[in-house]
Amino acid sequence: MAKIQQTRSDLEAHLRKSVARLRAAIAGFDHGDIDQAAVMAVTLRVLLHDTATSKSLLGQLGLLGGLTFVDSRGSVPRAGALLFTALAGLRLGRKMKYEANLDALASTDQSFPDWWGSTVLIVPHPSERRPVPFSRRNLVLTVANQDGGAHIDPQLDETYYTLTRGNLMGELAINGKPVSWEADPVPAHIRQITHEVLKTLEREGLA
Repeated sequence: MAKIQQTRSDLEAHLRKSVARLRAAIAGFDHGDIDQAAVMAVTLRVLLHDTATSKSLLGQLGLLGGLTFVDSRGSVPRAGALLFTALAGLRLGRKMKYEANLDALASTDQSFPDWWGSTVLIVPHPSERRPVPFSRRNLVLTVANQDGGAHIDPQLDETYYTLTRGNLMGELAINGKPVSWEADPVPAHIRQITHEVLKTLEREGLA
């Protein structure tokens, strides 16, 4: 079947739709619909991820290599750290949970490869005492490609599965008393990655 190349105007229209989709997903997420993290992850994959057979939208527009991305990690993990949550922190409320840092910490700029591949989350392996790092790329692609975004894999990485379904982060107690909390930091990290991408695009006049 014959194919017709999409024009730059077509691609720019897709970019506008992607930005609108991210903003709508953020609005839903911030009102309590954490399943919108999967929508964000799929849209981020469309914008950012290149493979041998699939080209990112920002790459097709010739923008990806020239952008510097807002990096809101605030710090980098120390050597051998077993726990590191760079993009989200625990927040007190009716129920303790992870929330995206948004603009709470000073940000820096990173090239796309450094930003995409830098470690933003470290958790202990569920059965071995060793750190398991996750980059933005790891988190976005696992949610988008394996865990309900655009596809559902029959099997998931053991650490990711335990982190999102179990209580890999451990019990939480205040004054010696256990408290209820949402221990999965992945949705909040996806929310913060989306925040960084939108800030990057807005700064460049692309959103």
